[in-house]
Amino acid sequence: TSVPRSWTDASDGHGHGTMVAGLALYGDVEECIRSRSFIPTLTLYSARVLNNNCQFDDENLITTQMREAIQYFWSTYGCRVFNASLGDERLPYQGGKVSPWASILDTLARELDVVIVVSAGNYDHSSSSASSSDTTLQNYPRYLLDNAAHVIEPATGLIVLTVGALAHSDNVPPGSTVNNVSFRPIALQNQPSPFTRCGPGLGNSIKPELCEIGGNQVYDGQTQRVRNVHECSVVSMNRQYVQQLFTTDTGTSFAAPKVAHIAAQLYRTFPDASSNLIRALLVSSANVPEPTTELLQPLQPDAVLRVCGYGRPSLSLAQTSDESRVVLYAESQLNFDNFHIYELPIPDDFVQERGTRSIAVTLAYDPPVRHTRFDYLGVKMSYRLIRGKTADEIAAAFKSRSSDEDPVDSITSSSSFCCNMKPSSKQREGGTLQRGTFTMRRKPNSDYGDTYYLVVRCEIKWALDEHAPQRYAVVAVVEHSAQINLYNTIRERVVARLRVRPRSRV
Repeated sequence: TSVPRSWTDASDGHGHGTMVAGLALYGDVEECIRSRSFIPTLTLYSARVLNNNCQFDDENLITTQMREAIQYFWSTYGCRVFNASLGDERLPYQGGKVSPWASILDTLARELDVVIVVSAGNYDHSSSSASSSDTTLQNYPRYLLDNAAHVIEPATGLIVLTVGALAHSDNVPPGSTVNNVSFRPIALQNQPSPFTRCGPGLGNSIKPELCEIGGNQVYDGQTQRVRNVHECSVVSMNRQYVQQLFTTDTGTSFAAPKVAHIAAQLYRTFPDASSNLIRALLVSSANVPEPTTELLQPLQPDAVLRVCGYGRPSLSLAQTSDESRVVLYAESQLNFDNFHIYELPIPDDFVQERGTRSIAVTLAYDPPVRHTRFDYLGVKMSYRLIRGKTADEIAAAFKSRSSDEDPVDSITSSSSFCCNMKPSSKQREGGTLQRGTFTMRRKPNSDYGDTYYLVVRCEIKWALDEHAPQRYAVVAVVEHSAQINLYNTIRERVVARLRVRPRSRV
């Protein structure tokens, strides 16, 4: 049995932790094998909080063990990214309050300014179904939206990053289909893993926010069972490395450390970044694979968001801009019931050149939380992208909001001025990590001018004076489908190393 408060025995008797560690350290282990190159650029520390049966010794000590482990590695070694590939399968989120476990992780993420990545959990449809196992094959992907398939604790936390899983392969063992035509993968490549869990989370928040490769499963017609095969599984390090260096398995447990790996790499690129900025950059770089969108969208309008969130993150897209895709970011803090206005340069080529234009905005913040309250977040933040108005007109409208709603409504309720972003404000504002994209396929009206404005608002709920001001980060991505040089044009108009500067309410 593990010793919860000293972790004197951190050995991995199961193998799960070794696989997770390998993916957190190297990211894509399969690519490392192909390139014959294992050069770690990160430092990894491991804490064991489960016993030999992969369980907590005492449920009452879950929060204590997690708090002590995270605080220890943060204070002793300066760790800034934490991965928790574990959860309680008995507690799928069914509405109501989040658990103390999720709440303590959110609190630590805020207090220590760290990124905590949590797996969404695995759903075994074949064992929960009243029918035989072949219903998993027949009902995929509809069952992914079942209430029983909701994310499990502590993946409900609103400051932690929750990660679902994608299938990277639909291969089956060589020769397996010769005598058994029923031996077939459940998901196709780049579709949701058959076991991944869905949202929404507390307050209809988008959960999971991200997805990564977690593997696939196959249906074996001869045994009438759903099973794992090496060809559809994730490759990582083997605990018994003397016998075999690598092993395979499936689960959201192996998707989460891939995201943690990208987050840690972003800290190498942006060493002074806040955890809010790292989270915002991750989500700003994410895309849902097209096969997933085609599969889920016919089921219901929000199916993609519920299963995959904002999509799979990209380290290269999070790190850099290119000529036709420009990333701008800002970190700041706001007093309660205040707002900032950011100027967003719109080059002439962005307007005139034919093609699809988009502006994506990602907001990340870390409010105080209380699991004992139904209004879990002590602060609510949101944003609007506005065009066709001056900064002074916008500021005047938002200043008058508390006494008269008409001026601000005349801006935000009209699609002529307030850019219609997807997902909608109602869909995205339940969480602390929000991305909306405004897409233009036709040339916008020249009356909108060469500057759009991003208004970031902070609204107090139950937070105390000691919690002020509220920290946040915002990332804006300006992109055009044509190969035009937006980068240099925007760079000339933005001061302070490509950062935009806020205009604050006085």
